[in-house]
Amino acid sequence: MKSFYLLGLILCFSSGLMAQNTENPCQIAYSVEVVKKEATTQKDQYSANLNWDFSAYPAESDIKFEIVPIRDCWREVEGKQFGTAEVFKAQADKGSREFTLLGMKAKCFKWRAIITTADCNQTTDWKYYSFLPKN
Repeated sequence: MKSFYLLGLILCFSSGLMAQNTENPCQIAYSVEVVKKEATTQKDQYSANLNWDFSAYPAESDIKFEIVPIRDCWREVEGKQFGTAEVFKAQADKGSREFTLLGMKAKCFKWRAIITTADCNQTTDWKYYSFLPKN
């Protein structure tokens, strides 16, 4: 009789586990990158574009970017904040925004995306970009 109750208990728990959705709602493909802007003038020499594509996400998703100017560029994402951090909302699922050395008053910055949907809250890891030329 005890084995019958034990078997019933195991079946109840296993059916509940099988009924759960195993898909992670945060695992939706997207792309975000910072690329150096082609220099057509001296001013453009220290410009970069943050490009994003969240077209696979639901239309009601809230996507923001946090941009932090860095004082000590050699430490990359571990660098200390220099000046004011900027948070802006992506106005479209695909887009771009330009950043300049003069506008940021910093030689490098770190950035991350903050993604909020009905099923998921996700913050990406920090990424690093430097306006300085690589040797």
